[in-house]
Amino acid sequence: MNSGLQCLLNTPPLIKLFHEKKAQPTVKERRDSTGLVHSLQNLFHYYWNPNEAGLNMQDFVKSMQGVYKDFDDYQQHDCQEFLLALLSKLDEKIKKALGNDRSRISQIIPKCFQFMIQSELTCSLCNFIKKEHQCFSSVPLSFPPAPYGRGSPTTPYDIYGLLTYFVNTENLDKDNCWQCSDCGLKKSATRSQAFCSLPNYLVIHLK
Repeated sequence: MNSGLQCLLNTPPLIKLFHEKKAQPTVKERRDSTGLVHSLQNLFHYYWNPNEAGLNMQDFVKSMQGVYKDFDDYQQHDCQEFLLALLSKLDEKIKKALGNDRSRISQIIPKCFQFMIQSELTCSLCNFIKKEHQCFSSVPLSFPPAPYGRGSPTTPYDIYGLLTYFVNTENLDKDNCWQCSDCGLKKSATRSQAFCSLPNYLVIHLK
């Protein structure tokens, strides 16, 4: 939880929304005073005003547990799991608080963190191409099996290498064949994906 909150607490658009006085009334005046938005706003306030006493993480934890029961067991959870749950609920709360307001503030979470990926499946028999678009808030990057690209004991992988591996074309064959929706046969295929849009802040999940 700490590492995920540290990232959010240092994200400039969220600082402006939750901490700077000029931006506070937009959400503050229409919020639930005991809810997630309010407790997160308090975190921003005390984080950026360290000389003031009053920071209580339990208020935020209880607010998070109130909207996500999965975090009510005090067990260890992945930072990525926590962060995505928080961003999703925060986006919902902000839009609900603003009602019909379609200003940039109501789109602050999608603009900051959400992006679109296009995936393509190509049948090896009929060359039919199936395209899909999905919205995500984090990129799950896996480490490829060695040897691959620049990854080696002496030349470690970097983020660019992992992103390249993420979008590389993958062959689906043997036990992993694809049921083509055009010819109706289960045949080998190729799968590729590409970023259609990028957020202002890309959340990367290393698997």
